[in-house]
Amino acid sequence: MADRPDILLLVLDTQRADRLSCYGYDQMLQDLRTLAERLEASGYYTAGFCNNPLVGVINNGLRRGFTSFLNYSGLLTSKPKKLSGSSICG
Repeated sequence: MADRPDILLLVLDTQRADRLSCYGYDQMLQDLRTLAERLEASGYYTAGFCNNPLVGVINNGLRRGFTSFLNYSGLLTSKPKKLSGSSICG
């Protein structure tokens, strides 16, 4: 893989209700290859990481193409811990 660059794709997203099949959107293409599937087919090792309990836990297709997928499922805290009785945030 020396001829190919390493790729890091960071995705921070929101979802519109009018694009979900449960709200009547019928354009979700199951045969459309994901970016992870395309990269894996090109010889890349693909890994996905997230902290959303709904991503990759239910079968919604978001894990497709990842060689490894780790979902922290809310195990990481978003609140800073206190140090010696004082808050990190001040």
